[in-house]
Amino acid sequence: MNEQRVVRYGDRATRQYADQFCELFRRLIPANQQMSPTIILGHAADRRLADFSREGDPQPIDYSLYLAVQGDRVVGFLNLLTSVDRNYALIDYLGALPSTGGVSWTMLETAWHDHAKTLKSPFTLIFEIAPPVAESARSRAKARLFTEYARMRGLATRKAPIDYIQPDMDYKAMEGATELPADLYIASNPDALAAMTKLSYLRLVESIYFDGYVRTVGIDEDYMRYISRLYEKLRASNEDNPSPSNSG
Repeated sequence: MNEQRVVRYGDRATRQYADQFCELFRRLIPANQQMSPTIILGHAADRRLADFSREGDPQPIDYSLYLAVQGDRVVGFLNLLTSVDRNYALIDYLGALPSTGGVSWTMLETAWHDHAKTLKSPFTLIFEIAPPVAESARSRAKARLFTEYARMRGLATRKAPIDYIQPDMDYKAMEGATELPADLYIASNPDALAAMTKLSYLRLVESIYFDGYVRTVGIDEDYMRYISRLYEKLRASNEDNPSPSNSG
């Protein structure tokens, strides 16, 4: 049986897996949730996103792509964005072939150990799940994985009590931009999670949109305007409405 290992993409030795990652990414991620895998590879090679802040104060974002390799074959991937300044890690993409057992868990463990000294306790771990968990068996499976992994690490998990929207990542087609409703799952220290307010979640979403999406897709004026309009729409909707149920 071929040995499984997890590598962080970026150096010359790992770039041999670029084509395999692209093929597996397109196979495992639904088409309406994909961004160009070559963009992911480019950021992963740099290992950080370009400095940018609307306030003019650069916030460093660590950008990681972990690949699970069995023999010479890529069988899974984990794309992670880590904000040291805002003290959170966002799981951007997670996928693995069904026959690989606990490879998703192994990639999460590798990422955890890599960033254990980067983030302060209590930090926040975030996972966007689209479509909403109530609508998809695939989404329910991802939510169970995330919740169980967090539990084993002593973290509490909560579905953010807001109506979350996953932005469109195709900034070249802004005229036809479409968004996906999604669930935003949060894991953190139980006391820290219990203390989060709706405003805390909205500030977190603001950082995901501007520090994550804008900088990943490309700091483009049209896309910035699109994200700004989308965030204001989401904020207005959630400020006007009572918090939805926290049930996952």
